[in-house]
Amino acid sequence: MRSTGNDALLHFPAQSEVQRDSLFMYVDVFTIYDPGAAQTMYCEAADTISETASFIKHYFEEGELAAWFSQLETLQDTEEMIFDDTHGDPHFHGVARLIGRKPYSSG
Repeated sequence: MRSTGNDALLHFPAQSEVQRDSLFMYVDVFTIYDPGAAQTMYCEAADTISETASFIKHYFEEGELAAWFSQLETLQDTEEMIFDDTHGDPHFHGVARLIGRKPYSSG
């Protein structure tokens, strides 16, 4: 994977850690539609945002997560707004989720 200059950390298990035909990956990230992204990009957000928004280093563009993992067989790829009342004031998040599987190869 080439670096995009963003602070993102991805961990791929070593081949010895998994069976060759069983590598699945689940990724859940915040998108530019998250109200916190507006605060970061425009210095002011109109909506209630998460108190942790200032810690997010990169908000994903539409389709960016799928592009990062295009070498995987995509089992699920969604982008949506979700309501979060688990911490701080109730707020929304823009999220992208991807479940992918490493294509099986006999070589």
